[in-house]
Amino acid sequence: MVVKQVNATISIKTHKKHSYKLQGPGINHANQVWSTDIIYIGVAGGIAYMITIINWHSKVVLPHKTSNTMDSQLVMSENY
Repeated sequence: MVVKQVNATISIKTHKKHSYKLQGPGINHANQVWSTDIIYIGVAGGIAYMITIINWHSKVVLPHKTSNTMDSQLVMSENY
């Protein structure tokens, strides 16, 4: 199996950059701010991908899902 190497640290100049919107308001209760993160995990023979949803108030990783392919099913699935 051939796995394409991913370099997530190089930005694409044509992509729009968004400013940090949470600088002013305080996060003072649960379910006020959530975020997502995609983590690349090096494993024997390639890369595994893990997507997480994080509650910023409690710093708890809520659901997470792993896959050996990064496709729309990984991030769009409602089955967490």
